Amino acid sequence: MLINHSRIEQAMTYGEYNTLLETLIKINQTTGTNQSADMIEYAKLNLQRIHRLDKTTVVDATLQEKVRTISGKYIWLVLTEGWCGDASQILPVVNKIAELNPNIQLLFLLRDENLDIMDNYLTNGGRSQRSPRVIFKT
Repeated sequence: MLINHSRIEQAMTYGEYNTLLETLIKINQTTGTNQSADMIEYAKLNLQRIHRLDKTTVVDATLQEKVRTISGKYIWLVLTEGWCGDASQILPVVNKIAELNPNIQLLFLLRDENLDIMDNYLTNGGRSQRSPRVIFKT
């Protein structure tokens, strides 16, 4: 099963995703199947990055103007994991952009729980994490 309304219903909001990360870190865990000490430390660092960028990110005025003109309804669906450093740097920015327009709904699925989707969007044949992988138009 790939992206459909059932998957969208299972997805988390940005706030829910952050709450999940915070909850897991409190019990010394992270998202995903790899619960090694290194991955947990990456997740802790990434949550700090997310909090910092949530406070400091400012969207360029020109981009704000462009995003506000989007008239269609869009779901931006992101595959991510708490340990992914690239995601921690870009997700707060993507969230700030999505917040500019009520026609954009930003949702998150965990990569390791949705490998069938991830495997359709590989980077050079690997399961590399990058900025949003899928945009689903309603």
